[in-house]
Amino acid sequence: MSHPANAFMLVAHMGWRAFVHEKISSLCLILALISVLGPLLVLFGLKYGLVDTLAQRLIEDVRNREVRLIGSGRFDEAWFANMRARDDVAFIVPTTRSISASFNLVRGPERRNSITGLQMLATAKDDPLLPNAPELENDLQVILSALAAKKLKAQPGDKIRARVQRIRGGAREGVWVDLDVLHVAGEGAFVAEAAFVQQNLLLATEDYRDGFAVEKFGWTGHPPNFDKRLFARFRLYARSIYDVAALRDDLTDQRLEVRTAAAQVETMQAMETRLNRVFAIIAAMGGIGFIASLAASLTANVDRHRQSLSLLHLMGFPRHSILAFPTTQSVVVAGFGGGAALVLFFAIAGVLNRLFADDLQAGEYICRLEPTHIVMASLLTAIVALLASLWAGGITLNIEPTEGLRDG
Repeated sequence: MSHPANAFMLVAHMGWRAFVHEKISSLCLILALISVLGPLLVLFGLKYGLVDTLAQRLIEDVRNREVRLIGSGRFDEAWFANMRARDDVAFIVPTTRSISASFNLVRGPERRNSITGLQMLATAKDDPLLPNAPELENDLQVILSALAAKKLKAQPGDKIRARVQRIRGGAREGVWVDLDVLHVAGEGAFVAEAAFVQQNLLLATEDYRDGFAVEKFGWTGHPPNFDKRLFARFRLYARSIYDVAALRDDLTDQRLEVRTAAAQVETMQAMETRLNRVFAIIAAMGGIGFIASLAASLTANVDRHRQSLSLLHLMGFPRHSILAFPTTQSVVVAGFGGGAALVLFFAIAGVLNRLFADDLQAGEYICRLEPTHIVMASLLTAIVALLASLWAGGITLNIEPTEGLRDG
């Protein structure tokens, strides 16, 4: 034989012709791969699609990044400055006591619609709940939640009137504040009735209820007697859902009681870890079974063509070139079986995604694979097939040239 490459190609062609000639056994090998790889792809597609969907819902819902304080505390500007400097804090703004953070009464533009006890939320630039809202320009502008705007029948550009009341010296007092509706938040921003306001207005209502005068708004009362402002509460959002647990733990170490969605995130992460382990075990069992099955079948094919392969040795073919016989057949099995398994996966995934379409949002899938997953599955299939061919290949290396003459 003149050239090893030519010898390898000729033996490979021989392996292909033998594979085609033995249609039934070849089809069984392909079906065996489909029966193993197809369910594995669907299982991984479900794991990835389901876990990814749950994770995305957790990530995209900013409420899951909120760290809510239970009760009240005493926080100064230095404390807030330290929190803003943290990499895991996306947004924090000081707020007042819960009892002070509401208007007693708010009347809509036509004064016929009103809300009692409308909650006030301090807001600032880059508020996670208001990603597309314009920034408040002064203390008398507000952004209404969708439900509050609906009940007040208010829209951007309207004026609403808010009442702030207090009891001082046994007498009930109150002031009215005319507010401009700058924007109405989206439906999912805040599910209750609320008004997003600048911090100054929120602090002014607290001072007024505490009996102090608020010169900026012309509200009468006792002269303010505090030099250093302390805040009772805050609105705090982590940079991502994966930062919530660390923030919770740090605040707990400060003896602050907080409520978060960290438990949901940890549950999702634990579920992903367990699913990865289950999938790895099932994939390993399927892969080992397929390697054993394909190796046995390829060995049988080599035995059936043992005489022909020994004659190739006798004709001067390099011993290692005979490896092309089982290797070619294993690659063909991987190609046809892997391709058919992918077609089967896409068909089943399409059916599953349509069945659960009512429970999915735009861009969500219950079963899907990324292109990188498909490439990796294809490479692993080829590796498994080549590993299976090694056993049969070892047999070809042990075939003696004289076997063909002796058996003939």
